[in-house]
Amino acid sequence: MFTPSPIFRFKDIQRLKINNPQLKTMLSVGGWDVGSLPFSILVSDSSSIREFAETTTKFLREHGFDGLDVDWRFPTQRGGQRQDGARFTLLLKDIRVEFERESVESGKTRLMLSVVVGSSKSVVDYGYEILEVTKYRWTADYWLKKVPDPAVVNLGLSFHAVTFLLTSLNNDSLGAPASGPGRVGTFTFTKGRLAFFEVCLLQALGARKKYEASYQVPYLVHRDLWVAYEDRDSLTAKVRFIREVGVGGVAVWYIDEDDFGGTFCHLGSYPLLKLVSKELHVNFINFATFDQHGTWEEVKEHHSPLFSSSPAQVNGRALSASKATEIMKKSGIPMWKVNFGVSFFARSYTVSNSSKHVSSGKAGNHTGQKGFLAYFEVCELLKKGATIGWISDQVVPFLTFGDQWVAFDNQRSINEKVQYAMKSGYGGLAVWTVDVDDFSGQFCQQGPFPLLQTLLSSCSRYSSVPQVAECQDTRLPAAHSVQEVAGAVQCGKVDNNRHSSQA
Repeated sequence: MFTPSPIFRFKDIQRLKINNPQLKTMLSVGGWDVGSLPFSILVSDSSSIREFAETTTKFLREHGFDGLDVDWRFPTQRGGQRQDGARFTLLLKDIRVEFERESVESGKTRLMLSVVVGSSKSVVDYGYEILEVTKYRWTADYWLKKVPDPAVVNLGLSFHAVTFLLTSLNNDSLGAPASGPGRVGTFTFTKGRLAFFEVCLLQALGARKKYEASYQVPYLVHRDLWVAYEDRDSLTAKVRFIREVGVGGVAVWYIDEDDFGGTFCHLGSYPLLKLVSKELHVNFINFATFDQHGTWEEVKEHHSPLFSSSPAQVNGRALSASKATEIMKKSGIPMWKVNFGVSFFARSYTVSNSSKHVSSGKAGNHTGQKGFLAYFEVCELLKKGATIGWISDQVVPFLTFGDQWVAFDNQRSINEKVQYAMKSGYGGLAVWTVDVDDFSGQFCQQGPFPLLQTLLSSCSRYSSVPQVAECQDTRLPAAHSVQEVAGAVQCGKVDNNRHSSQA
């Protein structure tokens, strides 16, 4: 979990367990800004690895944490060495062995271990020994065995593909060396990423489909392009696993990358989404209706517009929460099973003129990641004299500060989104994430958790008293560098007549 607090705030974090004894907290080490060099130095010596495992175990127990998350971005790259992929595996093994030894000696529950690995926006080469790391299924197995109810855990499912350019046409097997992300798609125009319907287009052009039986996943090879994706068979295996272990729900990224028209894959409209709905009898689905745009595109746009406006198009595609809602309604999944996604974070740009951007926005003072700001950091900019604006047709705010353009949500836009979600028949709300709200109230001068309080107040205004539950978000939006927790707010039965209409 991301915490902007130094060590002296650890006790405050652990006090949350007083109200929720089942809460588990994990300490994350690393992140994008750290890079590979510190990890590479650590794993270069076996005695250093053992010392790290022992001292880390002691530190976690002293400060009341339930486990460790290792966020190495990425082995062999950004200051790393070619041998770091294998050494990373040894690091994880030694930590796990020490956790097991300490558990036997102390009689306490074994500490958890998880990892953050490469995302679809990054150049993921051969930095991980995937065959070794994935053998252990540590996080999934441990959570499912230890949590009182597996229904509080959600599994992320992706409807997009990740692509790479092979360095050699003679080696296209799983784990083959790659020189970088794949070329942009015909419709999505993003390096290293394709929509599922673009995968079908590649198959029509003669791409060879292969299947990795040990992982039950397919991949395509088209000349020097290597494509990892999900098909109906691999999704069937995943959702049957979810059903078997009793997981509570799924989070889908994103349904607009399914073959929504049925014209590319010739499997009918929304073949992947309908399969998930048919195979998996889940409690709910957390629907990421935000991150419709971002710094990975060539123009600056708000990442979470409620509605689309004619200029708000990227390569001919108009994206918004309302458009995503239309897609979800057409899928046939009952809307009461779906939670509307609300973002508490901001996306920032460094702009060169009114419409273009040259790079991601400057890193925040606390989160330290370019292109990403917490809501409390937005308030810091406003205190410094930033100018706030409102995009009327998209129903979202933005601010400008010098060459910085920041898209975010505030109390007004969140209130509008809650009303829209309830009017549209959603069963609840999923928040990404409460820890980037102004949790102390000292930055925005609006009291503690102003966005969360607005959301809860708006929710209760149109329904019965909401219930808040926490669920693990297993796949974050690509630009995030931290592990986060999504809060699901169930708003109960809704009287749609109480909502004002939205165009």
